[in-house]
Amino acid sequence: MPKKTKLKLPKELTKVTFVSKTLAAILFIVLPFVFLYIGYQYGKVEVEPTECMVVDK
Repeated sequence: MPKKTKLKLPKELTKVTFVSKTLAAILFIVLPFVFLYIGYQYGKVEVEPTECMVVDK
């Protein structure tokens, strides 16, 4: 079984600060609404209503 080695990163890259927590919280809350709006606008443009024809046998 191969030995697992851990990558040692500098402490500056792994430290969670107040700014990073705040930014993550804002993105977590705002981004779903942004993409919901974009998807809604995209759906209005791309989807065109079509008529359905019913064939009786």
